[in-house]
Amino acid sequence: MAEDQTSPIIGPTRPVKPDYRRQRWCCLASTLLSIVTVLVIILLVTVFKVREPIVTLNKISLGPTGPDPSLQSGSTNISMTADVSVKNPNPGTFKFSNTTSTIYYRGLVVGDGHGPGGRARARRTLRMNISMAIAMDRVFSSPGLATDMGSGLFTMSSFTRVPGKVKVMVVKKHVILEMNCTDQKCKRHVRFKI
Repeated sequence: MAEDQTSPIIGPTRPVKPDYRRQRWCCLASTLLSIVTVLVIILLVTVFKVREPIVTLNKISLGPTGPDPSLQSGSTNISMTADVSVKNPNPGTFKFSNTTSTIYYRGLVVGDGHGPGGRARARRTLRMNISMAIAMDRVFSSPGLATDMGSGLFTMSSFTRVPGKVKVMVVKKHVILEMNCTDQKCKRHVRFKI
């Protein structure tokens, strides 16, 4: 009787097969995700790379002379207007705040100027005017003025600073454009801040 009380027969057991459909979907999803990630990285490094905006001094025109209350009381000055252009080679906008310019004669500050802030659209050039005032009493008080007038060369230098920010899609970079002009040669310097 002991032989009759065996466990019931369940039937033949099949080996468990792996779910190939689930493996295929996981493999396909991870492949697509890696392709999209590589494409986004390539686009960010090439097409959407933040490039340096370019500041150019186009021309300077002299204005009327007269007393200027902003420099010193009773000082005679020469007003100038500098035509400056900001070229934005980026696929996004370049927003900048007020520009500042300083004019030097033999290392002494003889004038300054301020320009309005603005926005250079993507791959466009924005032209703007910066009003500057030169205090002639500061120029006349310079010890090398007689030498310069005798030689016929009256060398002045200027320094212009344009702070702003470039936005390309989701990437924002703070940019400071600087231009130092001496002897009709301008050197540009661009600093990126994170």
